[in-house]
Amino acid sequence: MTRHEPILITMLRPGIIFVALCTAVACGHADEDQTLPGPATGPAVHVSSPPRMAPVQARRSHLSQSLGFLIWDIHQVPTVARVGAGWVRLINEAFEWGDLERSEGTWEFKYTDRWIRTSQEHGLKVLPNLKPFAAWDQAKCQPESCKVGKGYYKCKPCDPAAYRAFVRRVVERYDGDGRQDMPGLRAPVTHWEVMNEPELQSASQTFFIGPPKDFYDIVRWSSEAIKDACPSCKVVVGGAATNEQALSLEYHGKFYQLGGAKHIDVANVHAVEDEKEDMATLNAAGHKAFLKKVGAAHLPLWVTEVQFPDDTPEATLPPAVKAAFNAGAQKLFFTGLVLGKLHGPKPTDYSKVYKTLTAIYP
Repeated sequence: MTRHEPILITMLRPGIIFVALCTAVACGHADEDQTLPGPATGPAVHVSSPPRMAPVQARRSHLSQSLGFLIWDIHQVPTVARVGAGWVRLINEAFEWGDLERSEGTWEFKYTDRWIRTSQEHGLKVLPNLKPFAAWDQAKCQPESCKVGKGYYKCKPCDPAAYRAFVRRVVERYDGDGRQDMPGLRAPVTHWEVMNEPELQSASQTFFIGPPKDFYDIVRWSSEAIKDACPSCKVVVGGAATNEQALSLEYHGKFYQLGGAKHIDVANVHAVEDEKEDMATLNAAGHKAFLKKVGAAHLPLWVTEVQFPDDTPEATLPPAVKAAFNAGAQKLFFTGLVLGKLHGPKPTDYSKVYKTLTAIYP
């Protein structure tokens, strides 16, 4: 859970960058002379290619596929590959329902297509984060109390069938099965994260408004739609903000009590430096114990936000990464290419420790 105010209340917390490390930079290059526009703007992307292409083959170590960065600037994509990363997660709300289906039946995929295309040109896997919020849908049934910030809705969808249709269409576009795929898709998107830190419902950070039952319903609807479009795709539950009982584990515990484990393939927790977090194992040990307690010990665990303070010595990182994996984490995503910072002065900036991790743990 990033201890910073969000840039926009509708965005993920600005300090979330997933780090996926690998041993070799993949082929291709991004649109390095262009600035990626926001979801509502920007030129169309014209890509011609066969209906289905073979997946990008990149020489990457096992560790490289276990680490990733959260990014919000398309110019960071080559840097992620340069340090040896295997995954990217997008900081912005690129996969929010209302940004892709602007009004009922009106679709816009230019923005997400460019992110997927550029990441795949560099041999990187993408973890999209599905958000179930569309103003045109929530205006049908939700009160004004469901709005935060500048009037952004954050409650449960009014029309579950319409939401499922949205999820199916998006997953189908990027699943690589040759049917209704994005033009130029090089490899399938295999994992889909549903929401983010749903328990954070404070005045300063609100990612969702609703009880655990509403969160459970959204995950269930999402999972059913994802599996309908892509039976082999995996569902990653929105991460618990912390391992703190009162803030996060009560909320997520109720999700699991409702049967949440049946609808996900991957459990998820965040590790953000403060006095209550176990940064020695990046919260992996504590959350594995929690999963055992709620009857979900069989689920793989990803830590999709790891954030250290800006004065963290680089020597802190390697033993923490090793301990997290030993405690049961399968993937780690860091919140900055520059250790302890949300980003460097330039998108090409990165801490050398990230690049050396694959040499430390081959």
